[in-house]
Formats: sequence, C-alpha cells, structure tokens
Amino acid sequence: MRDTARVLSRISDLIEARGLRHQAVIDLAAHASVPVINAKSDYNHPSQALADLFTMTEHHPRGRRLQGATVVFTGDKTNVCCSLMHLATQFGMHFVPAGPLRYLAPPDWLKIAEQNAAAAGHGSVAITDEVEDAVRDADFLYTDTWPGPAGANSRPGRRRSSCRSTRSTHRCSRSRRTPKSCTPGRPHTAPRSPTRSLTLPARSSSTRPRTSCTPRRPCWSG
Repeated sequence: MRDTARVLSRISDLIEARGLRHQAVIDLAAHASVPVINAKSDYNHPSQALADLFTMTEHHPRGRRLQGATVVFTGDKTNVCCSLMHLATQFGMHFVPAGPLRYLAPPDWLKIAEQNAAAAGHGSVAITDEVEDAVRDADFLYTDTWPGPAGANSRPGRRRSSCRSTRSTHRCSRSRRTPKSCTPGRPHTAPRSPTRSLTLPARSSSTRPRTSCTPRRPCWSG
C-alpha cells in the first residue's frame, strides 16, 4: 500500500478510494502525500451520507433547520447506516435505527454517535425494534435492504424473512413521509418503493436503479 500511495500521489492531486477493507483506506491516506477521499469501505460510506444530508436540506420545510429533526433508519448495520448515524448526530439530529435488534448498530457506533450529539448540544441516537412506533415520529425515513454488512458472510434469505416487519415503513410513509432509498446492491433485493419515493428507471448500461428523495417529508433506503 505504501508504494501504491506514493505512485498515485505523484500522478494525481487527489485520490478517491473505494474499496472493501477500511484499513486499506486508512493505510492509503497514511502514506499518500495528497488528500484521500473515502468513497466507500466496509466500515462506512461518508460520501453517500453527505449526499443524503444535502437532500434532506433540500426537502426539509423551508425555514426549519435539520437540528432536532428525526431520521429513522430501517435496515441492516451497513456502512451507509454507520456514516448516516455519525453525520446526522453531528448536525444535532435524532437518529433511530429500527429493526430486529441483532442486526442493528453495534455499541461502538452508538458511542461515537452519542459523543457527536453531546458535542452538537442537541440530537440523540436510540435503537429500537418497534418499527411502526419509530416511523410515526420520523421527519426522514431511510429504508435499506437486508443482505448483511458489506463483506459479511451473511444469509440474505434468513435476514429478509426476519425483517418483514419493516414493510410497515412503507404503509406508514404513504400518508405522512416522503421515502428515500439507497441504491440496492442487487436488483432482486430491492423492496417495492413507497408511492412518494422517486426511483428512476436504470439506464440500459446498468441494472442498478437510481434513487432520490421527493418533496414533503423524505424517506431514504440504503
């Protein structure tokens, strides 16, 4: 990694690293002499979280700040969940991962989010398996697929069958919230999008649908 970082630093002004192991991104940044952007790792996905926060600001009611808004994340403990949790709490937002407890955020993620909220002077993080109760108080609903964290030796079928209760997010979102969805990693894992979640058809060169948030109260899917 040291040689790779040195060579790339000589021929570029910026390195964007999108890999699997988070340690590889850290090692690349340690040995590079130019800035390194983490475009995705098995630990987090900060670039997507930044884009999600930007979309929230676009569709939040005019005049209202993101501070104090509630983001409910229904999905596995993916890299997207990690980054969105940590960034949202830095903005003083309330972040609620909802779903089967064994698939939700680990204690070390929660500790960082709690520290972020304390530093911001506002916001919180709290996991729950009461999905329907959680989405009723959501300003933003972010839904995810259930294949397991990136690189995990998981069983998608078993995870999906145990997470059927999260379908309630679609029912609850129809009348009060605007859904947002993260691009599904595999077409067959993509849930049917709520009516107000804008999922654009995939281009002919790709099987991955493009997703974005529609007006009113957004909901994301990761």
